[in-house]
Order: sequence, then C-alpha cells, then structure tokens
Amino acid sequence: MKAVAPIMLTRLVPLSLFFVLSIWIPAAQGKAVGGDTSCAKPSSKLAALKSAGQNCDLKNLMTRFKDDFASQGSAFFKMGQVHPYYFSGALALTTILMYTDQSSYNSLKRLQYHNRWIDKPSAILTGLGSSYGLGLLAGFAGYSLLFKDKKAQDVSLLATESFVTSGVWVIAIKWMTGRERPSATGSFSHESGGEWAGPLAYFWRTDGRSISSFDSFPSGHTATAFSLAAVFATEYKDYPAVPVICYGVASLVGISRIFRDAHWLSDVFVGGLIGFLSAKIVIQNNNQDYVDSTLLHSGSQWKLSVTPVFFGQNVGIGVKVDF
Repeated sequence: MKAVAPIMLTRLVPLSLFFVLSIWIPAAQGKAVGGDTSCAKPSSKLAALKSAGQNCDLKNLMTRFKDDFASQGSAFFKMGQVHPYYFSGALALTTILMYTDQSSYNSLKRLQYHNRWIDKPSAILTGLGSSYGLGLLAGFAGYSLLFKDKKAQDVSLLATESFVTSGVWVIAIKWMTGRERPSATGSFSHESGGEWAGPLAYFWRTDGRSISSFDSFPSGHTATAFSLAAVFATEYKDYPAVPVICYGVASLVGISRIFRDAHWLSDVFVGGLIGFLSAKIVIQNNNQDYVDSTLLHSGSQWKLSVTPVFFGQNVGIGVKVDF
C-alpha cells in the first residue's frame, strides 16, 4: 500500500477556512432575509424554483453541487451537437498540443534558462492555482459576510461550486489517463511528452514510481485558476479591467506550471478549459446575470435571453424567459 503524502499546513489552513465559509455563506444569506430560512440563492428563476422551501444548510448546498455535476456531466455530450465547431476546434487544438508537447516544453525551458528571474514569480503564480488562490477566495468570502455584501456572497458561493466541481472532473481524468509529468519523464520513461500509463496506473504499477509519474493530465492548478477567474470575470464584467486581470493571471498560472516542470502545454490547455466551462455551467445554473444561458443547453426546456434596452440617456436590460 502506497503512503499518501501529508498535506502541508500552509495549504490546509486556507483550504479549511475556504470550506467553512462556503457552508456559512448560505446560512448567513438565509438569516439576512427578514429571518426567513429559505435559501437566498442567486436570482435565476429556475434556480429559485429549485430552491423553494429548502433550508440554507449543508443539504441544500449538496443539492446545488448535485445539479452542477449533472449539468456538467451532460454538457460534454451536448456540446458536440450544440456547438460542433467549438467542440471540434478544441479537440483538434488539444491533439496538436499533445503532439508538440515536448518541443513546446523544451522551448519554454530554454526561455527560463536564459531568464532566471522567471523562477520567483512562477513560484508565486503557481500558488494562485492552489493555496494562495483559495486563501484569497476565503478572504473575499469573509469580507462578504463581515460587510453583508449580498453580491459578494453570491459570487463566493458560485466560485466555491466552480472550484469543487472542476476539481472532481480533473481528478477523475487524471486517474483515467495516468500521464507522466515532465519532472518524472527524465527519470523514468524518457518518452517524448511523457508516458500515458492508463487508468489507475498509480495503484497497480509496482516499479516504485511516485504519484508524479501518473497525474499530469490535466493541470489541476490551471483548472482551479480558471474556475475562479471565470466566475469573477463574468459576475464583475461591468468593470472592464476585471476580466482582463482574471483571465490574464489564470493564464500565467498555467504557464508557471510548465516552468515548474509540473505539466505539459496540453495539460494546461485542457485544465483551463475544464475550469472555464465548469464555472460557466455553474453560473448558468444559478445566476441570470449570465447572458448566454443556453450555452451547452439549447435543448433545455428553459430558455433565457437578456438584451440591452435604451431609453433616453438611460440603459436597462430586457429579460425574456421561455418555458
């Protein structure tokens, strides 16, 4: 039986605080509505109907996760039908990146070798895809509770769902593919782009390799970064700098994983895609602020369209729900 590496305290503290706040937020929202115990979810009518009569407790939070997983699980099959060009393009690009992984990795490592200043910022950036990023989200959630900022509470909860669900998909794919990280390739297989050992290889391989030989694809750090970035970029899109900063930092997190010898470029691309799509589907399930609510779900019974409305010098929105 292989031993599991202990979790570092610096990662455990923000992660624990993060989950405590993610459970606390729904309860705090429920108490804020005149003592009503019904869960104050984001304002989607469909989501409101789903949550009617439910208490703001862990059970209701788990119901939200269940709905998110169901939507995300079916999205892959629907995407090929609803958005065949996007689906085909993403598949083709992933294939190309996999084919060129070794050469792109070598190029980036040469760049790093001639610019050693990259080492320090890459160490910080890679942390934004794990403990640093979750610590910042925990702090943001704490702010939302302390100052009773309803918008920030909604965003914190959406980000929590996005992070957790994307993480589950990433772990599942890692276990099924068993790809070797760049850091392990030089010591073991020496295969270009790393060895693909297959499903659950870490548990049945007996050649003494560490988990780093089997969990490269896709990048969990990048998925985390994009799952959080997409939520904040979407919910605060009225501030033009927010999407640019969020997606820019998330992209740098992905590149830092290559500089840290942790991932190949295709790992980073697919990890970012999983994080981004997980966030968009979570937002779609729970928040009518997301304009393209039919993304991956055009066959759904519910359809929401949001259009800008101009009257005089004022600007508003028109909302149409078909069901």
